[in-house]
Amino acid sequence: PGTALFDFGDMMRTMCCPADEEETDLTRVVIDTTLVTALFEGYLDGTEDVLVPRERENLFLAGMVITFEQAVRFLADHLQGDVYYHTARPGHNLDRCRNQLALLESMHTLSETWT
Repeated sequence: PGTALFDFGDMMRTMCCPADEEETDLTRVVIDTTLVTALFEGYLDGTEDVLVPRERENLFLAGMVITFEQAVRFLADHLQGDVYYHTARPGHNLDRCRNQLALLESMHTLSETWT
C-alpha cells in the first residue's frame, strides 16, 4: 500500500482536465479550476478523519507529481519502442508525453494562486 497522495494525484490528473491524454491540440490541455475545487472539496470532506495534515497539505503537489511521472512514463515507452502502452500510430506516446507536460504546466500556473 502507498499513500493516498498517489491515488488523489492520478484522480486530479485524469478528472480535472476537459481534454483527455490523447488530445494533440495542447491549447485544450488545461486544468479546470472548477473541477479541481469540486474534487478537493469532495475528497477532503470524505477523508477528513483519514488523511494526516501533511497529506492534506500536499494534495495539489501530488497531482503535479503524478502528471510528471506519467509524462516520463510515456516518453520512456516512446524511446523504448512503444513496448508497454498500446499505440495507434507512430509518435503516439510522444504526443501523450507532450499532453501531460502541457497539463503539468497548467497545474503549475494554477498552483501559484491556489489556496
